[in-house]
Amino acid sequence: MKKILLLAFAVLMLFSGCAEENETADNLQTEVLSSQDTQSEYENDENVLNISMRTTTMLNPLLNKDESVDSVLRLMFEPLISLDNTNKPQGVIAESWYYTNDGTVLTVKIKEGLLWHDGSAITANDVAYSINTILNSEDDTVYKKCADNIRRVSVQDRYTVDIYFTEAFSGNIFSMCFPVISQNYYSSGENDTVPMGSGPYKFSDFTPAKELVLEACDNSFVQKPSISKVVAKMTTDADTDVYSFSQEITDCVVIDEKDIGKYDFDADVNKYSFNSNYFEFIGFNFNNELLTDKNIRKAISCAVPIDNIIESVYLSNAVKTSSPVNPASFLYDSNIAAVRYDLNKAKEYLLLAGYSYDNNSGLFVKTDESGTHNINLRILVNKESKERRQIALKLSDELTTLGIKSTVESVDFATYTTRLEAGDFDLFVGGWELSISPYFGFMFESSNSTGYNYISYSDENMDNLINAAYNAVNESDMIKAYSELEAYTAEELPYISLLFRKSALFVNDRIDGTFDPVPYDYFRNIESWHIGTGDKTD
Repeated sequence: MKKILLLAFAVLMLFSGCAEENETADNLQTEVLSSQDTQSEYENDENVLNISMRTTTMLNPLLNKDESVDSVLRLMFEPLISLDNTNKPQGVIAESWYYTNDGTVLTVKIKEGLLWHDGSAITANDVAYSINTILNSEDDTVYKKCADNIRRVSVQDRYTVDIYFTEAFSGNIFSMCFPVISQNYYSSGENDTVPMGSGPYKFSDFTPAKELVLEACDNSFVQKPSISKVVAKMTTDADTDVYSFSQEITDCVVIDEKDIGKYDFDADVNKYSFNSNYFEFIGFNFNNELLTDKNIRKAISCAVPIDNIIESVYLSNAVKTSSPVNPASFLYDSNIAAVRYDLNKAKEYLLLAGYSYDNNSGLFVKTDESGTHNINLRILVNKESKERRQIALKLSDELTTLGIKSTVESVDFATYTTRLEAGDFDLFVGGWELSISPYFGFMFESSNSTGYNYISYSDENMDNLINAAYNAVNESDMIKAYSELEAYTAEELPYISLLFRKSALFVNDRIDGTFDPVPYDYFRNIESWHIGTGDKTD
């Protein structure tokens, strides 16, 4: 099965090293002060939302290379299609769409009456121009991967466009979530630092290495925002973003909830949690004949103290999952049971695998023609991630209680990846930051046994289910295909699916409104936000 989007679109970032941060507050203070050495003229304006982004000189959203900059530019540019809080595609500039040619051609009808900030109409020509801009952009631009499966685009009429894909893929519709830009405005190539879009905010001013200023405007999508200006202050990194927020230089920041304990926010802060795309799991090495026995894998699964891990390791800032599909997604089947800690059940699985408990050694053993054997497993983990180390240690403790020997091998990230590629492990604790487009194949499809299928898993039934999910393009077909794939994954256990980490949008309590952040849109519903009184303390 051809998978040209195998890694390019399905995974935004592969195994995360999760390096621990050691910067001090003093270091951050120095960075913030140096980056904010000139006071903004909007500093004392009461109806301003202060946010942050990386330093940039590119304000064309389709040529931009930084995700923090993209979060701000999205305030000025509406997408062709967006995703709701269940990750389901919803039309924004698109009114409707349908597939033809066995799912390889997507016909999109554009809403009539939508306007750019300059008053001109948004048409199919703009959509086609936007797609071609992405196709011709550099490889590291934010939206480049959205075009990896697009062959060409054709304008059918003023409000209809046909998009031709290289193959039918359930992720094609998710790749339509790019901002649309104006052909007339951008075709000259001279306006990449003076953006003109269609969203709730329009460009006002830009001072390189200092700030980007947006102002609320009348638009054809939503009501004019209550907050009159948004000032995006340039910062060097995510830690500086957090420090700026803690010092009330900015009004909101997004943090992975596992890092919350590193920061001391005062009481005048509100938190809005959401599921991130970080998926954590335990993988089996199928080159180890012992682990090809599903009963052994199920026994180990029952020894994972998942609720304790979520509570004590992630401080309840994670959600249990039965598969690599995010539980917040409309594709997640909540009827499939997630991992459940039960040592008695684990013992039953070991008995089914032909092992018996030896009271003298306190271990489960099996006797065959070559002698009596116990189970001894090596659990590989990268030492930079304290969370994964704790998961490995907790699992090892439970396996000892169960009657299985194990050793936690905590190594640096470079050694970790080398050993994964070499198959030098029995179990490993890992994680992926998944794309908004669901796809399992890179993890355990047979054809990827020499790629990122580190577990060397091969199963024809799994391949067929991955195929069906990959090629499903209609919503009902996708839901059915992914439900079947999730059920088989939970039963066969190529991975023990553990959890999805949560993130949170922290907002100064002077900001009121409807807050509904998602991983790809922290400022969702910003048109409803307004400056309230708050109860700030000096």
